[in-house]
Amino acid sequence: MYQEDEILTIREVARYLKMNERSIYKLAHQGLIPTVKIASQWRFRKNLIDAWLENQMSSSATKAVPDGNSVHVPVSGLLRPEGIKIDLAGHRKDEVLEELADLMVEAHGIRDRDIFLREILNRERLCTTAIQRGVAMPHPRRNGRQFTRTPAVVFGCSREGIDFGSLDGELTHLFFMLCAPEDHLHLKIMAAINKLLTDTEVREGLLAAASGEEVMEILRRKEGMQEEFLLNESR
Repeated sequence: MYQEDEILTIREVARYLKMNERSIYKLAHQGLIPTVKIASQWRFRKNLIDAWLENQMSSSATKAVPDGNSVHVPVSGLLRPEGIKIDLAGHRKDEVLEELADLMVEAHGIRDRDIFLREILNRERLCTTAIQRGVAMPHPRRNGRQFTRTPAVVFGCSREGIDFGSLDGELTHLFFMLCAPEDHLHLKIMAAINKLLTDTEVREGLLAAASGEEVMEILRRKEGMQEEFLLNESR
């Protein structure tokens, strides 16, 4: 049994997904599955593989149900203007996490701020939530039912970049902190964020955004394009 935060090899991912290794290698080489190359070896984080799988299932479900009964989770619909900070002040991981936790309280009324932050920090100690491409998705390890009754997302940007322990060794600039009352919602939100941020233009746009409104517009525009693509594909 693999642990939530475990780092997997191609062979282990193939076994976990019940696919052959050649298929996993092809997906990794084409950038179609969340992974990072370290010393010529592909490595995968299990929780991101889970989110990726959920995203694939969600896309298939959306194509099969073109009447609007979609399982798509719009990230822009979960963000609020007061939950966006385009100029994070922190220079260390813990400082940034505190800023983001404060945004969660202000924008979504997250309960028990100190306990929530402790859960976030404990999760980071197990394994960083930073992924390649300068992105991190901090979140509690367990479902967030004790903190919120509805899915919550906030966004922060550090133009300088933070050493967040990313597997690719690069600095992290874009932070989406999330909390959901159910595990399946948590995975869907992670999958939706990951899908958005595979687009270089979206990442560059968020990094250059001059206001929270611009952040929202970038996400809405991209999600609108994705939705239109899915509807067209289902026809």
